[in-house]
Amino acid sequence: MRIRAAELGSAQAIGLIGKFYEDGTLVEKDVSKVFKFLEVAAKRGDALAHNLLALYEEDIGNMNKSIKHLKVAASAGHKKSMDALMNLYRDKLLSKDELTQTLRAYQASNDLTKSQERDDARELKQTLANDIDAMKNEKQDGR
Repeated sequence: MRIRAAELGSAQAIGLIGKFYEDGTLVEKDVSKVFKFLEVAAKRGDALAHNLLALYEEDIGNMNKSIKHLKVAASAGHKKSMDALMNLYRDKLLSKDELTQTLRAYQASNDLTKSQERDDARELKQTLANDIDAMKNEKQDGR
């Protein structure tokens, strides 16, 4: 079902396939494919993909690219990205204007999301996490 969703262009499903390649879930680990899938998912608007790309960019020393990904993800309402930007501001790696602008976009994004939609999204996220855990366990058990 996730493969079909990715074929139909679901940014979240594409990003999830990238995570499969990162974790080695159902496929052999392949870092180059992780980046490819996450980049496609990010271009299609997946905030989590932007957040993960920010982490990778930071790891290889590309702070400017990392901050750009974090700002996009935070502007879409991604809390971990907003928290990371707050830390960068505290470390004087982000200007007050950049933080303020992104914080306003973050708040606006969260205000637009109805509470029922947020609850549904959390439930879906938990379901996906449970599916991933089950697939990892099946793979480890050799099923």
